[in-house]
Amino acid sequence: MDFTDRLDQLHTEYNVRCVHDISCFFTQNGEQELYNIVKTEYSCKYNNTDRLVFFFGKDDHRYKEKPGLLITQFQQYITDIDISHFFVIVISDDLCVVDDLVKLCKTYSTEEFPIRHIQCTNIPNEFSPTEVDETKLCVMPWLHLHTEPNGDVLPCCDFNKQTPLANIKITTLDSIINGANINAIREQMLNGDYISGCKHCYKSEDNNTESLRTKSNKLWNDIYDDLDSRTNTDGSVDNFTLTSIDIGLSNVCNFKCRMCSGYHSSKIATEEKEMYGREINVLNLVERKEHFPQFMSKLDTIERVYFSGGEPLMMPEHYKVMEYLDKIRHYDVAIECNTNLSTLMYKGKNVVDYWKRFSNVTLTLSIDGIGKHAEYLRHGTVWEQIEKNYTFLLKECRHIQFRINSNINIYNAFNLMEMQRSWITRELITPEQINMKILIYPDYISIQVLPVTFKHELIKQINDHIHFLHNYKGNLLITQWKDVLKLLESNDCSFKLGKFFKHTDELDIYRNESFETTHTEYSELRQYIGE
Repeated sequence: MDFTDRLDQLHTEYNVRCVHDISCFFTQNGEQELYNIVKTEYSCKYNNTDRLVFFFGKDDHRYKEKPGLLITQFQQYITDIDISHFFVIVISDDLCVVDDLVKLCKTYSTEEFPIRHIQCTNIPNEFSPTEVDETKLCVMPWLHLHTEPNGDVLPCCDFNKQTPLANIKITTLDSIINGANINAIREQMLNGDYISGCKHCYKSEDNNTESLRTKSNKLWNDIYDDLDSRTNTDGSVDNFTLTSIDIGLSNVCNFKCRMCSGYHSSKIATEEKEMYGREINVLNLVERKEHFPQFMSKLDTIERVYFSGGEPLMMPEHYKVMEYLDKIRHYDVAIECNTNLSTLMYKGKNVVDYWKRFSNVTLTLSIDGIGKHAEYLRHGTVWEQIEKNYTFLLKECRHIQFRINSNINIYNAFNLMEMQRSWITRELITPEQINMKILIYPDYISIQVLPVTFKHELIKQINDHIHFLHNYKGNLLITQWKDVLKLLESNDCSFKLGKFFKHTDELDIYRNESFETTHTEYSELRQYIGE
């Protein structure tokens, strides 16, 4: 019996609505997040016959640190919130988890709150990790480092954010480069072991889409062929040279995107503090000034610099790097920048003046809609200005390579296609330059929350859009839209629609905006709450 068959059986026997990956609660505040979900959602939205199902895979490395804690914690939450009619079904393909849960069931399971365990092995499903062989080897741990706004350092931007290598506030870059954590990753890769932090790339490749791993291996093919010989038995590398670096040390941003958080936007951080009293853990200006020289010291030999954010074009660190690279005339370095393209000026400096001096510049534009939809989804957007800046760069900086990164969610599900068709037909972009990611978190703004009526209409429009893309040979983009179709045809999460509107209405009131006025396609969506 495969995973799909097991789910069908659970739907019939226990009125299961969806499966939850419990691994996301293995974070610093995971237990509290779990409590909040149970309290705000399940206590009021689920019926007495409903059951909660968690997937617990062998890739959940933190499990070994505190075995069974979340299960027992969850039982306590159930009791506290008084929804004792629930029991928990845990699906796992890890025998260690199986053994621990058997022990937990014997210790904690009662007639009032039974804990049930169902073992499923070799689950051919997105919830189950894929066995990894030597072809999963990635060059990034041998040449690259990525930094987060709170100072966390990771092997790359797609690595699991909950498992950083270290933090620059307590560990130097030189120590991280050959530290125990990254050495272990290198060793595991060379052994062909599964690495939990690399799930994003594994999943992309399982869906036959290009991952950061495959892109990186192509870019540094000469290094890839030599990884084994240059690596010591403990995973360390002698004479390590940092070849590529991703600098994202700040959350400074002028936008308040609906799918973002204060962690990546200073504007949202201010808003969240005023609305909810929430404090965001990011590096302050003093800390950035203290630790930033570590990155500057690596620029002499660097081959690639990637700026992320926040909004990099509003960060002083971005211009310090560009000015230093200009000073040492390192013009052949690859410059990549992820930007909302709202402005090309910063304190009297025109970023175009810098880009013109470098031969290899790539701009990744965060664009998720067009016109009023773009302005609603990414609050702070002036769409006319975005198009003006873009067309200016196309004319004045012909050497720049452009990409568009879009994030599909409830807000833009019906109008993202309009943006793509507009720019493609006007020859502002090609399908090959567009990359589209499916929003998973926060889950209440995922397209899975749409009721079935809206899903059917969206499926129809996507199929029409795929037909359009065939005329422009947009094979990769077509594949990404087909992934969207697969998601729409999977789990029904429309019971989260109430949470979506609660979140949306709170922001609308605070920002003086209107969801229904902007999104006329959703004029009847609210009536489906509770169905």
